[in-house]
Amino acid sequence: MWRSLSWLQIILTIILQEDLSLEGVASQAGFSKYHFSRLFKQYTDSTFYKYLNQKRIEFAKTLLQDPGVSVTEVAFKSGFSSLSAFLRCLS
Repeated sequence: MWRSLSWLQIILTIILQEDLSLEGVASQAGFSKYHFSRLFKQYTDSTFYKYLNQKRIEFAKTLLQDPGVSVTEVAFKSGFSSLSAFLRCLS
């Protein structure tokens, strides 16, 4: 069970740009969304969406170091659905 969660953390880091849902990820891991949420929080000490947004922000910070990339482009490349969603997570 813990191996699948470690594997899942690696996968989430790789596919940050996709539109991920708790239901979809839980299903792929073979759990109900409720059981998956409990396991994920127990293992990572974070909720699924908080963890996902944290990883997206970390990725965005690396992209923002390139002056040739606009903030809007960084938001979308980091997997945020809009610039406002990205800015909300930054604050």
